[in-house]
Amino acid sequence: MTRMRLLLLLMIALSAAAQPCAAQEPAALPVGKYDVIGWNPDESTPMPSYSGNATIWRVGKTYLFEADMDGERYTGVGLFDETSKTLALQFNGTDGNGLTLLRFTDGKFEGNWVFGERPSLVGREIWTRRE
Repeated sequence: MTRMRLLLLLMIALSAAAQPCAAQEPAALPVGKYDVIGWNPDESTPMPSYSGNATIWRVGKTYLFEADMDGERYTGVGLFDETSKTLALQFNGTDGNGLTLLRFTDGKFEGNWVFGERPSLVGREIWTRRE
C-alpha cells in the first residue's frame, strides 16, 4: 500500500469514528429534568396537592427515573412509545409502588398514576421539562 492510500484510509476511519452513532444518541423525549405538580386521588382543586422534580435518563431501550415529590423519593423504570408520545413508568417509593402513565402534549407530559396497593385511587400529574 502506498503511503498516500494508507493516509486516506486512516482519515476515513477517523472521520467515521468521530461521527455520532444514532443508536447511542438519547431520544429528545423523554430524557431530561422535569418540574412536577400533582393532585392526589379524588382531589379536584385547581391548586396542586404536591410538587417536586424528576430526572429521566435512557438505558438501552428503557428509561430510568428518580423523583422527589414533597420529600418522598421515588425510583423506577419505564418505556416510551415514540408514536403515541406515551411514557409508562413503574415506580417504587417509601409510601408505595405503582404505575404512572403520561402522554406528551402541548410541550409537557400529563397523565395519571396509581399505587398498586390502592388500585381504585387514581391521581394526576403534569411534568414540565426544565432544560
